[in-house]
Amino acid sequence: MSRKEDRTSDLPPSDSDAADEVSEALNGLRHAIENTTNDLWLRAEKPFLLDLLAFYDGLEWFRDEVLVTDSPRDVLRDAYQHLLDDFLELMEKRDVVRLSSMSTHQPTMQRAIRTIPTTEETEHGRVVQVCRKGFARDGVVIRREDVVVLENADRGGVSPSGSPALYLDNES
Repeated sequence: MSRKEDRTSDLPPSDSDAADEVSEALNGLRHAIENTTNDLWLRAEKPFLLDLLAFYDGLEWFRDEVLVTDSPRDVLRDAYQHLLDDFLELMEKRDVVRLSSMSTHQPTMQRAIRTIPTTEETEHGRVVQVCRKGFARDGVVIRREDVVVLENADRGGVSPSGSPALYLDNES
């Protein structure tokens, strides 16, 4: 080995070489973090995904066994109720429960999607139809019920929403 080659190996790497090494190390670290994050998400979501797949299997069973055959109406109704119960059980595993319907409009739990005029003052705010069920988790409303409410013009409008910060449905 010549004396000149000896000296160049003793010199510090150039700034360009150092930058390339740092960039390569950062890319490796970024890939490791992405892989770890993806693995963690998959492990966290796996039980939920398995429950969704079991529910999907129930939907396929309903289609293949109940809808294809000439099932009596009561069999269809029972099979459909079974699917609804399975779905609610899946939600309850995640502490998501269906809100109890209120007979009087409650803006924090219900969203008035339509009002019907009434001349009776005592009828103001009465819920006459639930169009879509509401759900909550740990006391926090995830989705309010969509309801049709009676409204007396003399008492003012029915409040369509409460404090938007309370809701996850973003449908105020």
